[in-house]
Amino acid sequence: DSKEPLEWPARQKIAIGAARGLRYLHEECRVGCIVHRDMRPNNILITHDFEPL
Repeated sequence: DSKEPLEWPARQKIAIGAARGLRYLHEECRVGCIVHRDMRPNNILITHDFEPL
């Protein structure tokens, strides 16, 4: 695989976005706490400019 690794600012942006998503699931979701159980890099969807969805 010849893909270049992501730069550190992009990695940080993804990590912070993923952490915000987990906080929402655990603390802010209206239906109660939702436990993801399978958090890993392959499960984080990102946009073309590395914004986690």
